[in-house]
Amino acid sequence: NSVVSQGNNPILFDIFRDERFSFDFEWFIGNYLTPGLPLEFNPIPTACNDTLMSSQLNVNGNFLDFMPNPVAETLYLNNPAMRSVRLDIFANGQLITEYDDLVGAQIELNTDLWPTGLIVVVCTETLSGKTSVMKLVKL
Repeated sequence: NSVVSQGNNPILFDIFRDERFSFDFEWFIGNYLTPGLPLEFNPIPTACNDTLMSSQLNVNGNFLDFMPNPVAETLYLNNPAMRSVRLDIFANGQLITEYDDLVGAQIELNTDLWPTGLIVVVCTETLSGKTSVMKLVKL
């Protein structure tokens, strides 16, 4: 019921309800969501930067490395175990592209047609079905 310092838990907190709007909802046309001020006192500006270097997904004990993050034109997937993977790429809550049966020690993905902003990559190891999720920033 009040603003707290970053890292502290509020004493009483509300449960929020939201509604989902389709991507083409009329209010979104010509309007933009812009970030505002932090929702806590004493924000730590570097707290979120540590996760934006490169990311690792654990698939059956092996690691898949995605880099760079943020990405501009090309995303590199390092797959040292050469496992077959499926990638589903989402932006703004919408599936924008998918890749089936990617295999190789290093795979290059062209990101030119991806929109800027937050990108969610759902990676599924083809044989086991194990899934990991990674977030990227597209410049």
